Parts: sequence; structure tokens; C-alpha cells
Amino acid sequence: MRSELTRKTGASELIGQSPTFLKLIENATRFAESDSFVLIQGASGTGKELIASLIHRRSPRNNRPFVAVNCASIPDTLLESELFGHEKGAFTNAVATKQGLVEVAHGGTLFLDEVGDISPAIQPKLLRFLETGEFRRVGGTNLLTVDVRVVCATNKDLRDEVAAGRFREDLLYRLNVITLRVPLLKERKEDIPILADFFLKRKAKAKYSKTLSAGALSLLMEHDWPGNVRELEHVLEGAVLLSSSDSIEESDLSMYFHRSDRPVTGQEPAGPRQQAEESTSLEALEKLQIERVLHQQNFNRAKTADALGISKKTLYLKIKRYGLKVEE
Repeated sequence: MRSELTRKTGASELIGQSPTFLKLIENATRFAESDSFVLIQGASGTGKELIASLIHRRSPRNNRPFVAVNCASIPDTLLESELFGHEKGAFTNAVATKQGLVEVAHGGTLFLDEVGDISPAIQPKLLRFLETGEFRRVGGTNLLTVDVRVVCATNKDLRDEVAAGRFREDLLYRLNVITLRVPLLKERKEDIPILADFFLKRKAKAKYSKTLSAGALSLLMEHDWPGNVRELEHVLEGAVLLSSSDSIEESDLSMYFHRSDRPVTGQEPAGPRQQAEESTSLEALEKLQIERVLHQQNFNRAKTADALGISKKTLYLKIKRYGLKVEE
């Protein structure tokens, strides 16, 4: 229920006034009226699911389910069962018949996130479903049909994946009837001030949110943001924890922007000892952040990795490195 309420109010998180971002919103809204397949391309952390949710909310299907599937977080052995369901006894521990997510999404929108990570073994079955709307549950013989609008997203260049033999060419052509590209944050830096204001208001626990000093904003504007909007959000969340005043200062961002790269006004570049101290402090903050997000996501590693903007393998290594206790 919380997830669905978040999706219904997610429009407020589409923050931006840059021409490229406004054009994206305009196109997504226009394409929402049709039932055509949409492929959303963009790097991790750019907000692809928010665009998919916008398409659903502006479509005639907006009173039906929006079902998101992260194809990269589900093992190949389970993805087919998750998508199409299974019959009782289809495999070990299949103690009851289970509906697939395509059935759950009937009448609404099925969002396949990171569709480029679907294995070659599942791709033919997905292609058949996209072409006909028909599928069989794992272990079943009955042909079932649903009515869903499919929106996909990927951070990969699917043409390169086709050339490498990892993705079917006919599946690519089926998916990219309409293609939307979500810009990198460094391509719309004019949106950083309003994004920062939005995140600071959302992260602040006090009655009044914190503001950015001119120096801190300058640091944010100069950074290239390889992790995109998600990275900006996490940096500001850490800055809120470090800040001891109503204003985020350059020193509150020192964990993320090394003084050796850009000295803080009036200070010399950090020496080896200071850099080592800052590195240790950054690790402590990172450990605290991972622990907090793990608790927020009820120790679901896939959701935690997604929220942190890292891979599940990286999360596993950090959990092991910091000796974190993870409830099963």
C-alpha cells in the first residue's frame, strides 16, 4: 500500500526545469495516451522508474496496477516464475499455484526495469508474450492471456548487446517502438539547485529544512555526478547528518569532495595524514548509511543496493568489509 501511494504521489519527485528534462516530460506525457511499448534509456540513478510511473499515471490505465519488476535483481532461475507464475508442483517448494506479475498487472502497466539483463533463455518467452499477450505458467499447459501495457528501461546500449550476442535483435525491435532517453545529471546541471532544495526539505528532520551556502552549491555544480540524481540525494543526506547549523557548508561536503581536488577557501590542500583521516571518516559514514538503508528496506539486499545506487555484489562486499549483521 505504501508503495502504491508513493507511486500515485510520485509526480512531485519529477524535479527539473532544464529544457532537456522538460522535453522528456512532454514526450512521456504525450506517449502515455497510447498503448505502444516504450523503452526508457538512461544511466543508473537518473530516474527511469519515475518516468515509467508518470507514463502510467497519465495513461487511460491509471486506475489499474503499476507493477515494477527489476530484472537485474531476480536470478534467472526465478525470473520466469516471477513474471509468468507457476503451477503447484512445477518445481521443488512450489506448494501452491502462484500468479505471475503479468497477471497482477492485468489492465494496467508492467514496468520491466533493467530489461537488458534478462537472460537469453527467457528472452524468447518474453518476446512471445509481448507479441501475443499469451503465456503459460511454469509447469502449466493452459495458454493464458492478459492485457497489459509494457514499459521497459535499461542502462545498457541494447544495440551493443545485440552485436555481442547477448540480446535478441527481434526483441529489441519489439521493445523500442518509442524510445525515451533520460539525461544524465551533468547534462542538466541547471536543475541541481532545485533538486538540492527538494532533497534537503525531504531529508531534514527539523521543523525547518537546511539551506545550501554559496560555496556548497558551487561544489555541487562543479561535480560530474557519475551516480546522477541518486548520488546527489545521498550526498545531501550525508551532509544533513554532518551539518551542525541551518546551512550546509563546504566542510559538510568534504567527505565527498576532496579538498585536494578543490581547496576550501582559506585552507591549504589536504596532506596525506588529513586525507587518511577523511578516508576513515568517510568509511564510518558509509557504514552508518548502509546500516540505516538496510533497516529501512527490511534487510532486503536487492532493494538496499538499488536505494544506495550500487550493485548487489558491491553491497555484499561492503557488508562483509564492515562486518554488518544482516537479518535473514
